[in-house]
Amino acid sequence: MDEIPDQGAEMEPESKGKFPFSIRKIGEFLANTLRLERDVTNLKEKVKKLEVQVSAMQRQADEQSGQMKQLGAFVHSALNERIDARAEQAAMHLFKRLLVLQEPPAPPKLPRAKQSKPKQP
Repeated sequence: MDEIPDQGAEMEPESKGKFPFSIRKIGEFLANTLRLERDVTNLKEKVKKLEVQVSAMQRQADEQSGQMKQLGAFVHSALNERIDARAEQAAMHLFKRLLVLQEPPAPPKLPRAKQSKPKQP
């Protein structure tokens, strides 16, 4: 494992025992802390903007979903109407054919015999 460096080794000899950290380290720590706070604030602002965009996109998706449902219902009803119309036409055609089959056949037409007219004197 890595050994933890002795913080006292970095201190100047005359300040040993008085203050465990150097001024430079404290300055770096404060700068990093301020940078992190600024980054967090920026990220929070970005999150708010993204949340607004997400909610707008969700509304659009909901609207499009509703439109798709309406379009689907329209297409479904149109197809059902076409199917019903074709079924009705087929039923009428079948009914006509059944009527033709049930009619008694017409008697065959016989040629008429020529009638001669009686001659009058």
